[in-house]
Amino acid sequence: TWSNGYLIVNPPNDPDTRYTSIEADARKWCVKGKGSWGDYNNDWIIVQDLECRYASDISVPTALPIGIGFYTGSNNIVQRNTVSYIGKLNGYTPVNENIGTCISFRGNNNIAQNNIVHDCGTHGIEVIGSWSNNIIQNNELYNNYHGSIESFAFNGDTQSGTIIRYNKIYRTADYDSRYSSNNIFINSEGGGINTGAQIYYNIAYNLNTNGIQLRNADKATGVVTNVKIWNNTFYDMFPGSVV
Repeated sequence: TWSNGYLIVNPPNDPDTRYTSIEADARKWCVKGKGSWGDYNNDWIIVQDLECRYASDISVPTALPIGIGFYTGSNNIVQRNTVSYIGKLNGYTPVNENIGTCISFRGNNNIAQNNIVHDCGTHGIEVIGSWSNNIIQNNELYNNYHGSIESFAFNGDTQSGTIIRYNKIYRTADYDSRYSSNNIFINSEGGGINTGAQIYYNIAYNLNTNGIQLRNADKATGVVTNVKIWNNTFYDMFPGSVV
């Protein structure tokens, strides 16, 4: 626990034998593809076979930590990674505090596949902004707060052609059930347009909220349209959950 400039640790046994060192979270990113305005080439990159954990910045409550992300980048592949414990669990409550995403794309034609993604503060895998033809496939996602797989179009963005397929999503017994979490979420806010998403052959179980949610927060100007959904399986859903 971080309190008044001190890191307080309550170990289950003798700290002299349990720990060789203790480190406060201070890394906002594990792997960062810098924006196209920067000095890095963000296209045609493969990120694979990494274990990324505990990205956060407890000294900056408004930080937005990310495990693996591109700002911006296209034609990239993120595969065979384990990404977990990014940001504060359910960071949206009570305020946006260290909300974390495990894998984040802002670009075209990217693929996230064969990753294990769990215990992320808010989003497991997300595509956010005016981008097209991103694919999220064959991933295992569990215990992610706020949402496991999310596609967002914000503030006049147009996002198109996001494909979400062959993923497994679930909650384990130690998930904090006080918090609800979307599983697959196609969203528009602030007049964004989210069009042409395809969602198929996903399996999700032990859910405490919506299996698939299509949401247009700004009905006057925003659009969620032309979404195709088929052959998904949902079971062991909590009472009141919907697909």
